[in-house]
Amino acid sequence: MKNYRYSWCILLLLAVACRDNSKLNLPPNSNKIVLNSLLIAHKSPEVYVGKTWNITDFTPSKTYYEDAKVELWENDILLGALTLEDSLYKLKSVKLTPLKSYIIRVNVPNAGQVESKPVVVPPDIELIQITLDPNIKWITREILIQEPILVEMNVKNFPYSSNYLVSSAHIVKNGETIIFNTITTENVEISASNLDFSSNNCYALFPELSGMKGKRSIGYNMQCFLENTKKIGLVVDKVGQLGSNRIKGDFIKVSLAIYSSEYLQFAKAAQIIEGADNAFIETKPTYSNIIGGIGFVTAINQKDTTLSL
Repeated sequence: MKNYRYSWCILLLLAVACRDNSKLNLPPNSNKIVLNSLLIAHKSPEVYVGKTWNITDFTPSKTYYEDAKVELWENDILLGALTLEDSLYKLKSVKLTPLKSYIIRVNVPNAGQVESKPVVVPPDIELIQITLDPNIKWITREILIQEPILVEMNVKNFPYSSNYLVSSAHIVKNGETIIFNTITTENVEISASNLDFSSNNCYALFPELSGMKGKRSIGYNMQCFLENTKKIGLVVDKVGQLGSNRIKGDFIKVSLAIYSSEYLQFAKAAQIIEGADNAFIETKPTYSNIIGGIGFVTAINQKDTTLSL
């Protein structure tokens, strides 16, 4: 009887609480400027200046600002103003220089001002030697390779803070990339199946350099290199899928790239689990290096080499 009366008191208190007629004051809408850019060495900058809107609003017909003033600064020197072209702000007269520091500053009328934190374009890649070995003995790990070929590279080390060296290779037939296994290349010295990327800071996952969706490459933290040069081995399958046909390639295209550290910080934040429809999962912290707004600016320096099979 005592427990029954106790439960009844709890229900009565909840009923009174639910009848509270106090006004709920929500904070004012907070729209922010979005600034995104991938700065590529030896190429002209392209910058996206976007809008944010409330979840209850309709998506605007144009999600970017058309009247933004966008400036590119190199080592604290103004290089010029970017002009809008096909939703992106561009400065075709400028090519981004390795080892130079860049800042993007944006002023949007009636919206505010934002700028990116300084981003240093990675150095040029010096490929000392590259060879192909068709006699490799492949031990199957997570992928099946029909006709393996080993790509061996010797790359000069640039021990700049937190940069990552990313490698990839794929087969080409008549100028077209051959589509093959989900994992396009396999690093000889490490297998992704037994590598804990969350605890090992010497390796990380990066986008596949060929641009094929759903693929990935392994990046090496350049601070972990113990010598002045780095030897990298990639095993590639000479046989792949072109349309509905199984076919061998004519050439192998090898890609190397150095990513600045901002990309990895952004990628790690993006991998944190978030449940949009689950009230018990906290909103994930999205990495941003934009002052006064949101977004992400990083840099890359890529080198491609084509070899006959």
